[in-house]
Amino acid sequence: MRIEFPLKHIDDNLVFNRNDDVWSYFEVDRINTNILNEFNNDIHIYISNELNKKVIGIKLDDVYGGKTNIKTNVKSFFEGLTAQVNKSVGLEPYKIIKDDILDFKKQTRLIENKLKENYKVNKFKTIDIISSYEYWLNLGSENEGGGLLDLNGISLSPLNLNGLIINNALNEVEPNYVQYLTVNKTKGIEYLVNLEDIEIPIEIFIRRNENKEFYTIIRITAINETQLNNYVSFLYDYSHLLEIDIYTPLGEQFILLYESLFGSDKTSDDYMTKIIEQEVLSDEFSNTTH
Repeated sequence: MRIEFPLKHIDDNLVFNRNDDVWSYFEVDRINTNILNEFNNDIHIYISNELNKKVIGIKLDDVYGGKTNIKTNVKSFFEGLTAQVNKSVGLEPYKIIKDDILDFKKQTRLIENKLKENYKVNKFKTIDIISSYEYWLNLGSENEGGGLLDLNGISLSPLNLNGLIINNALNEVEPNYVQYLTVNKTKGIEYLVNLEDIEIPIEIFIRRNENKEFYTIIRITAINETQLNNYVSFLYDYSHLLEIDIYTPLGEQFILLYESLFGSDKTSDDYMTKIIEQEVLSDEFSNTTH
């Protein structure tokens, strides 16, 4: 399965994806039901007990072309910003109109002020977003990209129908053994948040679209297959105590990895149809960035 790398551009805490959607990410001190009810936008929540992070992403309203037909003038187009991350992952050159970025930043300030009414809030900045990708894709602490995403040495291969092996051929880091699970049923988001108390590395990705539909992915990472199996068994037992029904969809690990990434758009079926080409499961992920 070949999956297109989602990022087009990062500016401060803004993530521009290949679907021309823009997400704004913030780190907050807690996650609860209220934080979901305060916005009608698509929402992406990330919780990690390994990195001690609680992040909320809000998909911003489209502002492209909102002022004039060419957004101020032609000159502003050529002054558009091109992120370094584009060059580092081999994406095609492109421009974003500077005035569009300013409009998205205005939305971000309104969201930040609203969040600050009830939460401690910090922007989840470019370096934070890149560091998260480095962690998820096993780039290692010695990544020489200097804050850039260099995925040339990264490959993803199936461990089995339930898991992935993420290997880095360029840096001397051990492979990551990863399994993604989904939540079939839970009594509420507070129950999911309680999973961060589990005594194994766990990451939770909660998606909610503007129709209030929820989708939750859980990621478990280990250093070998035996440890991964033990972690997953422990997670099943712990989830049962919290009355959370989890399961592992067979053969969907590549898709679940993609849908959990910052800037990806789980809620767009057309987008998922466009970006996923059915191929053999053992295709290298690095090929998708060129």
